[in-house]
Amino acid sequence: MQLRLITGLGVVFSLLLSVLVNVHAATATAEPQLPETLTKESVSGFLAELSDKEVRSLLNKQLQGLAEKSAEEKQSLFEGFTAGIVNTRDHLLGAVQQLLALPQNFAVVGDALSEAFSDFFAVIWFAGLVALILAVAYAVSAGVLRLLPAKYRLPEDDGSALPFSLRLKLLGRYFLLVNISLVIFYSVAETLLMLTISNETALMTAVAILDYVYMGRVAYVLMSFFLAPSHSHLRMVNLPDPAAVRMVYQGVLLALLATSSIILEWSWHLGLKPFEAGLGFWIDFGFYLALLWIVWSNRQTFTAMLLLQNEQNSLSRIRFAEFWPKVVMVAVVLTWLSLQVIIANGGFSLELIYAAVFTLVILLVVPFFDVAIRAVIEHFYPLHLTDCGAQASANADVDDPEAESAETVEGDTATGSTREQEALMRGEVQVSALRVTRLLLAGLILIVLPLLWGVSYVDLASQGVSARIAASLVESTVLLLLAMIAAQVIDVLVKRKLATELPAGEQEQDSEGGQGLSRAATLLPIIRIIAFVLIFVSSLFAILSSLGVNTTPLLAGAGVVGLAIGFGAQTLVKDIVSGMFFLIDDAFRMGEYVDVGEIKGTVEKIALRSLRLRHHLGALHTVPYGDISRLTNYSRDWVIMKLRFRVPHDTDINKVKKLFKNLGKELLDHPLIGKDFIEPFKSQGVLEVDEVGMVIRGKFTCKPGGQFMIRKEVYAQVQRVFAENGIEFARRKVEVQMPEHATEQDKERAVAAASEAIQNSQPAEAGKPV
Repeated sequence: MQLRLITGLGVVFSLLLSVLVNVHAATATAEPQLPETLTKESVSGFLAELSDKEVRSLLNKQLQGLAEKSAEEKQSLFEGFTAGIVNTRDHLLGAVQQLLALPQNFAVVGDALSEAFSDFFAVIWFAGLVALILAVAYAVSAGVLRLLPAKYRLPEDDGSALPFSLRLKLLGRYFLLVNISLVIFYSVAETLLMLTISNETALMTAVAILDYVYMGRVAYVLMSFFLAPSHSHLRMVNLPDPAAVRMVYQGVLLALLATSSIILEWSWHLGLKPFEAGLGFWIDFGFYLALLWIVWSNRQTFTAMLLLQNEQNSLSRIRFAEFWPKVVMVAVVLTWLSLQVIIANGGFSLELIYAAVFTLVILLVVPFFDVAIRAVIEHFYPLHLTDCGAQASANADVDDPEAESAETVEGDTATGSTREQEALMRGEVQVSALRVTRLLLAGLILIVLPLLWGVSYVDLASQGVSARIAASLVESTVLLLLAMIAAQVIDVLVKRKLATELPAGEQEQDSEGGQGLSRAATLLPIIRIIAFVLIFVSSLFAILSSLGVNTTPLLAGAGVVGLAIGFGAQTLVKDIVSGMFFLIDDAFRMGEYVDVGEIKGTVEKIALRSLRLRHHLGALHTVPYGDISRLTNYSRDWVIMKLRFRVPHDTDINKVKKLFKNLGKELLDHPLIGKDFIEPFKSQGVLEVDEVGMVIRGKFTCKPGGQFMIRKEVYAQVQRVFAENGIEFARRKVEVQMPEHATEQDKERAVAAASEAIQNSQPAEAGKPV
C-alpha cells in the first residue's frame, strides 16, 4: 500500500515537473508580439509589460529584418542595372536584325502597291499626275504672291544699312504672306488629288508625298525668315551667303527626318508595322546622325553667329562660341543613348521622343536668343545717339556764317561729353536689360524642360527624402532667379531714369558753384541700394524657408541684434537719421557746391552715413551727416556774379552805363550762354574812386554752373566795346616830385621806390571785396 502511494506521488511529481519544464521552455522561446493596433497607449502598455530580454529580442528581430531588406534592395538595384544594360544591348541588336530583315518586311508594302498599280506604266502615270498637280498648285500659290503690290515684296539691296526693326518688319510680313500661299498650295493640291485619284492606296500615297513636300517648303520658309539666303542685307545674324544657303537646305533635311511620322503612318496603312519592323528606330537614328553632321560641318559658322557684330567680344564669349558646338554634339549623343535606354527598359513612348527633340531644339536655339535679344534691346534703346548738335545747326536760321561756324563748334564741344556720358549710361541699361532677359529665359527653361520629361515638382515634394531635397533645391533656384530678376529690373529702371537726368552740357566749374543734378538723380542711387538690400534679405529668408529652415528664430535674433546696434552705435544711427532728413529737406544734390563749416566742395557721392565733398583743389573730404550743424548751398536756384572795371577819372559814367546795358541785351541772344541768364548784365555805377581812377561795377544773375562761362565772355566783350568807343582802362601810376637840383641817381632811387610801392599795393587791392 505504501509502495503504491509512493509510486503514485512520484508519477504526479514527474508530471508536474514536466509541465513546469515545458512551460518554462515555452516562455523562454516565445517572442513578444506587437499589438494589432499601434497607438500611443497600446505601445506604452506593451513596452511596460516587456522584460529587458524581451526588448532586446524584439529589437534584434527588427534590425535583422531591416538588414535583410537593405541587402535585397541593393541586390535588386544591381540586378536592375544589369538588366537595364542587357535590355539596351538586346534592343540595339534587335534593331540591327530588323534592319537586315527590313527588305522582307517591306514586301507587305510592295504587295499593297502592286494591287494599286497594275504595271510599271501605271506607276509612271501616277508619278506624272502627282508632279503635274503639285506644279499647278505651286503656280497658283506663286501667282497669288505675284498679284500683291510691290511694297509687299522684299526690297533689293541698295547698299544702305537697314535698321533691325525694318528688317524684322519686312521679313515678318513676307513670312506671313508666303505661309498664306503655302496654305493655298496645299489646299489646291489636296483638292486636285482627291478629284483625280480614286484608288485608296494611290490617294494615300499621293497625300503622303504632298505632306512631305509641304513640310519641306514650310521648313524652307522658316529657315529663310531667320537666315534670308537670297537677301543678305535683311539677314539678322552674322553669316555669309554660302553658309546661309547651306544651312537652309540642311534645316529642310532635318525637318523632313523629324516629320517621319508621315512615312510611318503611310506604311502602317499599307500593312507594315513600322516600329516592330525597326523602321522608326532607323529613321530616328538618321535624324540624330544628320543633326551631328550639321553641327560638325557648321561649327565655325555657329561660332561666328554667336559672336557680336560691330562690337569687341570678350574672351569668355569667344571661348563659349568656340566650345558650344562641341557641347551640342555631346548632348545629341547622350540624348539619343538615354532615349534608347528608356525605350529598351520602359517601352516605346511618343512623349519621350517629343521631349528629346524639343530638348535638343532648346539647346540649339537658346544661345542665338542672346544675339536676337541684344538686337531688340539695341533697337528699342539705342546706344548710338543722333547728333543733336548737327541737327540743331541744320535747322537754325543763322545770318552770319562765322557765327554759325562758331556755334556749331562750341555746341559740339559743349554737348560731346554729355553724349558720351549718356551713351555710357545707355550701355549699362542694355547690359542690365540683357541680364533680365537671360534670367527670364533660364527660369523658363528650368520650368519647361522637366514638364517635357514628365517631372512634376509637386509630386517630387510628396515623395521620399531625396525627391523632397531635389524639389527644395529647384524651388530655391526659382526664388533666387526671381530675386535676381527683380534686382535687375530695378537696376534697369534706375539707370534708364538717370540717363535722362544728366545735365544739358559740360559746365565749366570754378572754386564755387556748379550746376547740380536733379533731385531724382540724387535720390535714385540711394533708393536702388535700399531696394537691393530688401530684395537680398527677403530672398534669403524665402530660400531658407524653402529648404526647411525655421526662420522665426532668425527674425527674432535679427531684431535683438538691431536693437543692440541701436543702443551701442548711437553715432551711426545719428548719422543715418540726419542724412535721411537732409535728403528729405533737399538740402543738397549731386554736383552742387556746398559749405558745411570748415569744409566746402562739390558733392561727389552721397553715402548711407556720410557725404563726400571734392574740394576745388582736388582734396576729397568725407563728412558724417551727424557732424553737419549748418550747410550753405552755392548752386541752388540762381547765382549773382559781380565784376569790377577800373576806368580813368574823366570817363563818361552815363556812356559806360549805356554800353553795359546794350552789351547785356546782346549777350541774351548769345547761342551758348544766353539761355543761362536770369537777369542781364548791367552797370551798378561807381563803386569807389581812388588815386588811379574810378571802379565801376557790373553784375548779372544766371543759373548755377553757367556763371564762369558768362564771366569769361563778359570780360572779352567789355574789352571789345571799350576799344570801339575809345575808352581805356585806368593804369596805375605814381607821380614823384623831384627838386630841380636832383641828380640822376636820386631819380633812379625814386623810380625804384615807386615801383616797389606799386607792387606792394596790388595784393592788398586784389583782396578787397566786390
